[in-house]
Amino acid sequence: MVSLIGITLALLAACCLAGQALTIRVATQNGRPTDVLLVVMADNIVILVPLTAMVDPNPTLTVRSIVAFFVLDEIVTVG
Repeated sequence: MVSLIGITLALLAACCLAGQALTIRVATQNGRPTDVLLVVMADNIVILVPLTAMVDPNPTLTVRSIVAFFVLDEIVTVG
């Protein structure tokens, strides 16, 4: 059961990454890369923060979790 969940999440992540790559490619044809960067960062905050609040209604913020969030955001945005 756990393997099936892992496979499903990996496939979903791959589809989301492909969609993001296509969207960025289309957006940079007519726009500036800085505009795309701002939109991606805003989307990450608008989507991920409420989703996290729904999944874990009593979150514990640590320095490690905050650093991980920003590091992953930079990796996803630059990569």
